[in-house]
Amino acid sequence: MKRTRIDMSEEKHILICMITNSNYLGQIKELFKTTYFESTYAKIVSGWVWEYYDRVGQAPGKDIQDIYIRKKHDIDNEDDYDLIAEFLNGLNEHYQNAKINNLDYEVQKAEQFFKLRSMEQLADKINKAVSTKDAAKAERCVSDYKRVEKPTGSGIDLFNDSSEIKKAFDFHEERLFRYPGVLGEALGHFCRGDFFGILAPVKRGKTFHLWEIAKLASLQGLNSVFFSLEMSQNQMVRRAWQSYVAQPYKACTLNIPKFEEEDEGKYRIVQTEKKFKKLNLDDLEKRQAMYRIQGQGAIRLETFSAGQADINTLETSLANLEYYDNFVPDVIVIDYADIIKGSRNDYRHNLNDIWVRLRGWAQEKNCLVVTASQTSKKAFDRDAKLDHVAEDMRKLATVTKMMALNQNAAEKEAGVLRIEPLLYRDGNVGGKQICVLEQRGIGRIYLDSRYKDDVVNYEENEFDDKEN
Repeated sequence: MKRTRIDMSEEKHILICMITNSNYLGQIKELFKTTYFESTYAKIVSGWVWEYYDRVGQAPGKDIQDIYIRKKHDIDNEDDYDLIAEFLNGLNEHYQNAKINNLDYEVQKAEQFFKLRSMEQLADKINKAVSTKDAAKAERCVSDYKRVEKPTGSGIDLFNDSSEIKKAFDFHEERLFRYPGVLGEALGHFCRGDFFGILAPVKRGKTFHLWEIAKLASLQGLNSVFFSLEMSQNQMVRRAWQSYVAQPYKACTLNIPKFEEEDEGKYRIVQTEKKFKKLNLDDLEKRQAMYRIQGQGAIRLETFSAGQADINTLETSLANLEYYDNFVPDVIVIDYADIIKGSRNDYRHNLNDIWVRLRGWAQEKNCLVVTASQTSKKAFDRDAKLDHVAEDMRKLATVTKMMALNQNAAEKEAGVLRIEPLLYRDGNVGGKQICVLEQRGIGRIYLDSRYKDDVVNYEENEFDDKEN
C-alpha cells in the first residue's frame, strides 16, 4: 500500500493532545513550558490552550476555532498566521481521530520530549558560555538547571497517598475489554500492561483466536495492530474480512452449532443448517464506512515473510505507524512470537529474549500484547497443559495470562473448541474448561460459550475421539 507522508511532528502531536484532552493537560501542567516548543505557531496556540484551561478547567476542544477567530488579529507574523490556520483546519477535519485512548503512554512521550528539549536548551546555554570562555556562567547554567519530572516522583507512601491507592483499585483506565459470555467471565478482562499467551498444538485455531482478540478490540473503540509472520497478506485479509461480515467466500450450506438450554442449567449443542450466499464485495466501501461511522477503533494488518522479521523490524513498524499515521495501538498481536527471527545461535535463548522483550512492550507502551506458542510433541494427542510449552518454559514467567486451545477430531467436525485458562495475572494456575462454539467457514471462531461441565453432550460421550 502506498503511504503518504504526513507531518506528525512531536510538537504538533502534543499540541493536538493538549487541545483535545483535559486529563492530558492536567498531567503535563507541571512539566510544560511554552519555550519547549520550537515553532512560534505552537507557542502561540499552546498559550491559548493554557489560558482557556486556567479559566474553564478543561481542554478547549472545538472551542479552539472560536479562540482563533477572536485572537487571529493579534498574530503579527504572516507565516505564523498561515501555519495556525492550516493546523486548525486539519485538526477540525480529523477531530474524531484525535482522541486519546492510551493516556499514560501519551503523557510519557510528552515528558520525554520536554526532557530532551530542556537539555537541548541547557546545552545551547553552556556552549555559548564556553565559546566566550566564561566558565562561571557555564557552571551557573548547570547549577540552575531543573530536571523535567512529575513533582510527585515515582514512589508512593502507602500510609499517606490515599489518592494513589484509590487509583490503583479503579480498574476503569486499566481494563480494555474481554471475551463475551462465559469465556469472558472465566478469563476476565484484558488490561493494559498484560502479556497474554495462547498455547495450542498445530491446527487448533491459534491464528483465528489471535485475530479475534484484535477484532474485539477494534469493536470496542480501541486501536489494534496484527503482525502476521506466517500467512500471506491476501490470505490474512480474506480471513479477517470474513470474520467481520460472517460470510463464506463461496455460496454453500454450513452447520451452525448453538446451545439449546435443557433443565437444571444444562445445555445441549445442536446443529442448524444455514444456506449462505457468496461473499458480496459490491457493498465493501459501504460496510467500511459503517464501521467508521459507528466510532469503531482502527485495526491495522502488517504482514511479513515467514522467518524474515526480527523484533527490531516489528518495533520499527510500530514507530512508523505512530509517526506517519498517528496510530498508537492499545493492543498489539503477534502471530506468533516463536517464529520471530533471533540474533543468537541458541534458539532457546532467542525465544526467551523475544518473549521478555514483548513483555516489556506491554509495560512500556501501556498496552495489551498477545501472542501464541506451539505445544511440545507430547501434547499433540492430548489436552495442552502448562508443562507442554514448547522449547522454553521461561515463557511462563513472562506472560500475565495464558489459555490453551484443545480440540479432537469429533469436536472439530461439530464446531466445538475447548478452552482452558492455564495461568492468571495474579499467579493462580488452572481453571475449568470452557466449551466454545465456532464456524470457521464464516470466519467466526467464537459464536457462544458455556462451561464444559454444563454441556450434556460431554456427559453422553458424544465427543469422544475414537482416533486418540
